[in-house]
Amino acid sequence: MINFQNFLKLSNLKNFNNWRDARNEYGWNFLPFILFLQLTLIPFHIFSTDLLDESTKFSALSIGMRMGAVGIIILTYIVVRNFKLHTDYYYAFTYFVNAMSDAYVSIYSSEGNIVTHFLGFGVVLVAYAVLTALPPLIYNLVMFVSSFTLFGLLYLYSPIPFLSILSNGGAFILFFIVICPFLNIIRYYSLKNDFLSLQELQKLNQDVLNTNEELKQKQEEIATQRDAIEKLYHEISEKNKDITDSIHYAKRIQSKILPTEEIIKISFPEIFILHKPKDIVSGDFYWYNQTQNLGILLAGDCTGHGVPGALMSILAHTALNKVFTEKKCYLPNEILEQTSYEIIQILDQVQNKSSDGFDGSVIAYNKSEKKLILAAANNPILIIKDHEVQEIKSDAMPVGDYQFGENRKYTLHELNTHEPLTIYMFSDGYIDQFGGDKNRKFGKSNFQKLLLDIHQLPMIEQKNILNQHFEEWLNKGNEKQIDDVLVIGIKLF
Repeated sequence: MINFQNFLKLSNLKNFNNWRDARNEYGWNFLPFILFLQLTLIPFHIFSTDLLDESTKFSALSIGMRMGAVGIIILTYIVVRNFKLHTDYYYAFTYFVNAMSDAYVSIYSSEGNIVTHFLGFGVVLVAYAVLTALPPLIYNLVMFVSSFTLFGLLYLYSPIPFLSILSNGGAFILFFIVICPFLNIIRYYSLKNDFLSLQELQKLNQDVLNTNEELKQKQEEIATQRDAIEKLYHEISEKNKDITDSIHYAKRIQSKILPTEEIIKISFPEIFILHKPKDIVSGDFYWYNQTQNLGILLAGDCTGHGVPGALMSILAHTALNKVFTEKKCYLPNEILEQTSYEIIQILDQVQNKSSDGFDGSVIAYNKSEKKLILAAANNPILIIKDHEVQEIKSDAMPVGDYQFGENRKYTLHELNTHEPLTIYMFSDGYIDQFGGDKNRKFGKSNFQKLLLDIHQLPMIEQKNILNQHFEEWLNKGNEKQIDDVLVIGIKLF
């Protein structure tokens, strides 16, 4: 049950699926109020209008017509309620009954008081136009039939001349006949627009609720995915930590395999070693051994870097030690040849079609005879003497890699060292590094020029300058190190 104010506002029309059902439901909610007005105003009309009109004053006709209308209205209410008919039937029929009650009594009214009957009829016109929300077609049909019947009855049966009827309220009724359809249309479509607006708002609200629900589900999915990602991240972090710890341990092993500068200085007192792995462990390595007369040093650059390169460097160390200790190979070219053979055999490269190995250069120095012998595989050796750079060409084949044959031969070079000279052995990591203002490779010519500029400085200063220059080259190009770096400098007097 709602009150009159709520009916006018149509505050809960949103509860209905369509305009007809909404209007019917509100018709039912408002119907008791209309019925109350009908059951009170009709008797009031008897005591007000008929009291003033001597011609119909409390006549049996007047009271009978009024109370008959009340009875019909109550009966109609019962029928519509019991049979659950649409309220339009009730409002249309009781409107007609109410109007006919006034119309029929009006034909017996005196000329002076007919206006009061017209006033009651007009009230019915206006009330049903703005309160009941009858569809315009139904309302206008009932209104015109009732009005036509009223004027027809007055014209046929009233003793009052028709012009007097018009001048004593008839024109007033005609005015309402014109204006009430507009009132009805305005009221009806105002309510309908309210209903459609509320439905649209409800739809929008439902869309918002659905969107919020979808967002909530998405948030829950995101939260679930975030938790899964966090869990995975922790798992990966743990595994990464384990892997990193293992690689650090591998670095300790590799560091133990590499000879210290103190040991190398037994044969080469003036030396520096710049070793910069790209990762924690390195594929670049160096190897040292000595005989009674010779100090032998090798700089190698294994296939790959990081863990694969480090494993290859350990294998290369093993092969070099075997060649030196068991095969008694001391000449640089023989060391390269036999080490290449050992690597091919260890990795079964012919069968596995493996091309792993290393590029490298070897020097052997006889201090007593002032003789330097050299051999190089893919990596040249630079010698600076009398402010001139001499390049010892390398043979274009690596150590290992079955494709170059198992019985390959490397060129042996010999130099006398009666005059001071500086030797540089290196991998390709320094030369091939990208950087600088133009983001290009450092290059062979820049490397030779840099060595020429610094070759007379103490070895530790040379190492520091090379390292600083490399870092500056990286930073200028905003680049990362792309390969392992190894540079070994030796001064012979």
